[in-house]
Amino acid sequence: MRRDIAASLSPATGLDPDRYIGDILARFRNPAIAHQLSQIAWDGSQKLPIRLLATAAEARAGGRPVERLAVGVAAWMAFVRRQAQAGAAIVDPLAERLSAIGKACDGDPTRDVARFMDLTEVFSQDHMTDFAFHGALVAAYGRLTGPDPYAALV
Repeated sequence: MRRDIAASLSPATGLDPDRYIGDILARFRNPAIAHQLSQIAWDGSQKLPIRLLATAAEARAGGRPVERLAVGVAAWMAFVRRQAQAGAAIVDPLAERLSAIGKACDGDPTRDVARFMDLTEVFSQDHMTDFAFHGALVAAYGRLTGPDPYAALV
């Protein structure tokens, strides 16, 4: 958040990005707040374009790296794949399509990412043709779905 997301924020009166980020991290560390990982992934097709994909596009336009931003998008893809292949519910307006994509995934990072990138409701044409972002996404997905998923935490 401090290295990649804060760099995309425009200055706002009364907002201290560093303090805000600290507050968010403190909330995540609070064991009294029961946030399931699946809950975070719910409605991902709606959240990602605003929260990570727009930030990644801004980072690319500003010449900043996107590798860490790609990890969150790749994690969502891996989650959808796992849910679909387990026959578990996917909570998302695009649930039916996401389930079909997840079931079609075969574990090959290039093919799996391409299946997801066909979702024009989620990925813009710019994302689809941005080879640096696409490469970062394929690499992150490969690490997340490989033998050492912690390797994706760059």
